[in-house]
Amino acid sequence: MPLAIDLALFALGIPLLWGASVILVRGAAAIARRLGLSSFLIGLTVVSFGTSAPELFVNGLAALRGETALAMGTILGSNVSNVLLVLGAAALFTPLRVESDTVRLEIPFTLIATLAVAVLANDALVDGGRSILDRSDALLLLAFFVLFLTYAMLRVRDGSSVETVVHPLSLPRALLFLGGGLVGLAIASDWLVSGATLLGPLIGIPDAVTGFVVLALGTSLPELAASIAAARAGQRDMAVGNVVGSNLFNLLLILGVTALITPIPLVTSANLHLGAALVANLLLLPFLITGLTLRAWEGWVLIASYVTYAGWLVLH
Repeated sequence: MPLAIDLALFALGIPLLWGASVILVRGAAAIARRLGLSSFLIGLTVVSFGTSAPELFVNGLAALRGETALAMGTILGSNVSNVLLVLGAAALFTPLRVESDTVRLEIPFTLIATLAVAVLANDALVDGGRSILDRSDALLLLAFFVLFLTYAMLRVRDGSSVETVVHPLSLPRALLFLGGGLVGLAIASDWLVSGATLLGPLIGIPDAVTGFVVLALGTSLPELAASIAAARAGQRDMAVGNVVGSNLFNLLLILGVTALITPIPLVTSANLHLGAALVANLLLLPFLITGLTLRAWEGWVLIASYVTYAGWLVLH
């Protein structure tokens, strides 16, 4: 396929990825409602998974193609952009303050998950061998994910449910939305991965940086749309919880599935990205410890931090 067509499909893949994830979430949430699932369960599972589905499809496809640096960069880049860019943008619409016990649980767990990935991936620091996220590490990450999901569900109380607005859909239409969203995500992911593998060498940057900056921004669009919508509606917990929950899905479920498909060697830049993800998650601790409110000017600081770091990566 000519290079111009590949790059055009890459550009079209980002809006298709966003649109497909919106359709997927709406269809899945409608089906969950019909099955009698609670609002909290829908928010924690369907909505968080739906906004993380682009990362799952993009990373799964990259792993199947052996583009492991691209996969690792996408996950870490998405987590950094979720905290700095998505939360920063949401704070421009309303001051953000965490009140839900559920979100307070997710914040330290995300920090622990980031540290766990850093430790599991850096084998060379322990035994002097090759640093790699292998299938045994992947199973451990997936076990942590199941543990967190189980614990979070056991903590559900009547007053802590996350309300999600789900417009009524007939069952056939909900199934059509679900299937169409999955097909759209698969097609968009193929376009994005194919274009990204060509784009990096074309502009002289490695796959890990392409994943961290370009693909991460594209796959973070659903989180951006969901958090801004929640912030505008005054749902502060949902705006923060969507970001934190998505980061947990990325680190434990999606990175676990990716490493299960193809073990991921730790490239040189990965520890730099891990450090950035760790610092970004540390910025969430004031929400937990002091209940500080993230205001508009602080949102601009977060956005500027992301732009500065991403720009530095591309230039260097």
